[in-house]
Amino acid sequence: MITEVIVKRAVDGDDEAFKILYEDLYKDMYRIAYYKLQNVEDAEDVVSDAVFDMYRGIHKLKDLTAYRAWAMRILNVKCSIKMKEYYINRTEDIEELDCQSLENVESESVLRTDIKKALDILSDEEKTIVLCSAVAGMSSDEISEMINLNSNTIRSKLSRALLKLRNCKCFKYDY
Repeated sequence: MITEVIVKRAVDGDDEAFKILYEDLYKDMYRIAYYKLQNVEDAEDVVSDAVFDMYRGIHKLKDLTAYRAWAMRILNVKCSIKMKEYYINRTEDIEELDCQSLENVESESVLRTDIKKALDILSDEEKTIVLCSAVAGMSSDEISEMINLNSNTIRSKLSRALLKLRNCKCFKYDY
């Protein structure tokens, strides 16, 4: 259990305390990055970049109870940057493809996993809310601090996103 004392020590420059925070967050950060990016290496890189930025900026953390939301906000920004890179690279790659190659790209996209298909029906904001809630176990208050929305709005958006996922025809089986 992370206490304000550990967070305060990390803010004050205690490397051991920061290590404890890192160990508490790493798995959830990695899962969120992986689900968003769908690439092991990119997820690891994004988490590493986020942790580096956290380490450099933890002394600026004002609300000690919000360290988890603060860390996830940094991760979310890093993931967004990486996703923009994907879009730019994909646009450049598609311009170089001929028609036959486009058919191969389409057939490969049909092979996505059930979870990836389901997440694709959600907006980026909904993905972030669902992943932070379901994977990282963050509360609506923590998520609201992370993406600057009211916690009631977060709960409403989470509820609607989960309903979308329940109604999704992406799954082969009823769970």
